[in-house]
Amino acid sequence: MIREAQKKDSSILYDLLKEILEDMELAIFKELPSEDLKELVVASMEEEEYRYSYRNALVYEEEGKIAGCLFGYKGELEQQLDKPLQKKLVQYGLDPTVSFFPDRETFAGEWYLDSIITHKDYRGKGIAKKLISALPDIVKEKKKRLLV
Repeated sequence: MIREAQKKDSSILYDLLKEILEDMELAIFKELPSEDLKELVVASMEEEEYRYSYRNALVYEEEGKIAGCLFGYKGELEQQLDKPLQKKLVQYGLDPTVSFFPDRETFAGEWYLDSIITHKDYRGKGIAKKLISALPDIVKEKKKRLLV
């Protein structure tokens, strides 16, 4: 089943996303213990206007478990979507200008697919394809509701 993510999903979404972020060898993974980083990012995910907010996530659920997810948002919102994380960085004594992604990746007028990942136990089942196939209808609905 495909559905929009909920705030309560944030910890699981982080666990999925972490695999992508670690592979990118981001500096922030060296600056904070993994438990602190998870706490910081999950708290940001629970906010409504963060790049990886639950509101910007679509999940695929199988047998009551999140088997995959994707994150996306309007391109023109990219610059403001890291502000919740920047506020949390200050709480950890880190530089608030640190960003996962310092370079702009989006354009105004587009809906940007930021990340997509399938849990390792569910790979090879077409879950990512199903999530991508659901995007046109989800994006149309989100635009109607003026969500990020």
